[in-house]
Amino acid sequence: MWSFLVNVMRDVLSHFYQWTGNYGVAVILLTVAVKAVLYPLTHQQFKSMRDMQKLQPLMKELQDKYKDKPEELQRRMLNLYKENKVNPLGGCLPLLIQMPILFMLYSAVLSFKTAFATEGFLWINNLALPDIPLLLLYAISLYLSSKMTVTDPSQAQTQNTMAVMMPFVFTFMAWIYKWPAAFILYWLVFNILSTVQQYFIMRAPDKEKQQKIGS
Repeated sequence: MWSFLVNVMRDVLSHFYQWTGNYGVAVILLTVAVKAVLYPLTHQQFKSMRDMQKLQPLMKELQDKYKDKPEELQRRMLNLYKENKVNPLGGCLPLLIQMPILFMLYSAVLSFKTAFATEGFLWINNLALPDIPLLLLYAISLYLSSKMTVTDPSQAQTQNTMAVMMPFVFTFMAWIYKWPAAFILYWLVFNILSTVQQYFIMRAPDKEKQQKIGS
């Protein structure tokens, strides 16, 4: 099954290349196609984040009210999630499902390494080698998207630190392991599309009023 899915991605990339005549554009089109397939999952992921963000004031109120009663606090929190139809783990499963797809894509991209070496895209001379400007663009996009995930004011400092550290760690790994520019291009475009999607979902008007905390 793994080999079959990797071959499917390779065939799709080859099709886009035959259509456009440029591997950089083909990678971008493949990214858009993968994003379209994963749209329902990422929509659920960002919607869960938005719902948890809206519940933060109520959760803080419960934590202050029942700080000395952990069992009662847990019960109240579970009731709060249930009344507002929020799954606190709703953003985790979609993210886990995306990881195997990312590995499949990396395998597919590596199979085109020889072809990528013969063609450039924009300022990139060789899509098979790392590209520092592209890595910096990806780091910036990752930082901006990470800043949007700060949902709990009480943990803002920790989340802001993570927003700085994550781009640095991923950029360092990409350079050390010499990830092809084609793969980073996929990540950059996918992250931009996800950030736009996240922006509109996180700021979408709430159609249902939040439930008030019972006494």
